[in-house]
Amino acid sequence: MLRRTSSRSIAQYNFGHPKLSEVYTGKGVIPTKKSDAVVDHGVKVTQLTNGAKVITHNMEGAQVSVGAYVEAGPMYDPASAPGLSYVMRWAFTTSNYDNSLFQIDRTLRSSGASLEHLEVRKKFIGLRTDSRADMWQKPAENIFTGFAAPRFHESDIERFRDTFDNILSEQRWQQPRTYCTDRLEEVAFYKEPLGNPRHVLPNSNDACSSEKLLDNYAKYVLPSRTVIAGVNVDHSALVSAYENAPFPHSDTAPHHAKTAADRKVIDILSEDRQYTGGEFHEQENRPKEMGTKPDMEYESIAAVGFRSFGRDANLKDYVASLVTRNLFDIAKNDGIRYDRFDTHHGIRSFYRPYAGTGLIGFTARTGPKEINKAVLDSLKEFQNLGVENLAAAKARATAEFFNTELESTRDYCNFLATSFTKGTARVTPEEILAAIQAVSAADVKRVKDIAAASRPSIWVTGETLAFPSLRQLGF
Repeated sequence: MLRRTSSRSIAQYNFGHPKLSEVYTGKGVIPTKKSDAVVDHGVKVTQLTNGAKVITHNMEGAQVSVGAYVEAGPMYDPASAPGLSYVMRWAFTTSNYDNSLFQIDRTLRSSGASLEHLEVRKKFIGLRTDSRADMWQKPAENIFTGFAAPRFHESDIERFRDTFDNILSEQRWQQPRTYCTDRLEEVAFYKEPLGNPRHVLPNSNDACSSEKLLDNYAKYVLPSRTVIAGVNVDHSALVSAYENAPFPHSDTAPHHAKTAADRKVIDILSEDRQYTGGEFHEQENRPKEMGTKPDMEYESIAAVGFRSFGRDANLKDYVASLVTRNLFDIAKNDGIRYDRFDTHHGIRSFYRPYAGTGLIGFTARTGPKEINKAVLDSLKEFQNLGVENLAAAKARATAEFFNTELESTRDYCNFLATSFTKGTARVTPEEILAAIQAVSAADVKRVKDIAAASRPSIWVTGETLAFPSLRQLGF
């Protein structure tokens, strides 16, 4: 029998399955009969008559990931209800006009599948199911029905209002670095589309009503803005499952057509001009609020960011930012490791690409007496970043891209769905991996120059009374 391996490499990113040409040339595997070979069917894309795109990569793996992704992320939230897209993600999973929450949950449990709602680069929101290769149809059908005929019942939404507040508080205490970076976006792009929060903030919780959901749904959840993606699923079967879902989905439906004039159109080239560079200090007595610090020690957490390049505007700029971030990690002696938990102290870098712009910087978590020096030293190190470790940074960027975008079926499903840049144009993993290797010292300088030309943004939480303004620190 052909040995089916789960080992992965960066060069061969197809989840360990050998290419068919390699199977019969004896590269590492020896089949005993031709029918045992695992066939990689490649990436297939179909544009459906209703405007939706279907993209699959069937590698005949045992786990299937199927998702629906729509360009209706936080950047499209109305000014009167920031965080509405987050509520919509939850509302999609509660019920639709074909099944109740109980029926959706029963379908998932009976098939051993999981269901996740997600958001990608503030541009997309989606639903994805992960299941066995022979049990994906019913869970996927609920996703397609939710997009075509959702049931945003007010009682369903009201049940989750406390949950929204609790999730934000738990992130603040358990993932303070992620929390600060999320909130940093709000002041870095103040009152701009990219400044909309990723979560529902307490002051806008009650504004995210069923009526607002229906209005935003009618504006943005159109098939022409939707991508159906699948990994390890037959392409024709996925097209058939979507087209034969209980409710058809059409841009010309009355509710979609009625709201066409109010639909926000965002040019990705305008995102670069949204950066404002703000600052916010959020005082919090963490030992008292958390109740889990037996020694009652105080701490400060800060996220500092600069303007950078986006992912869709120019591939060369995107990978240059990715490599620059890894150069900063090397300068801070931050190695690649499996547990990069927010609970660890010290300095960590981050890079958040959007479509036309990005946010690059670092987070610092330390005691109140050390936070000033930690932020100031890291700001200077970023400004004086050298390229002597460029080869190592490119290797780390390659490993990071592979681990976060390609290694698991669920991550790869997200990548497939959101890899389209202009119309049907699509960025492939091969292009990104090759572009990383081509990054030069001049490319890194370009990333540093655009960061230096922008005023740094900062969000600080925890003990902040002793932390001065960045302007007082000379930035």
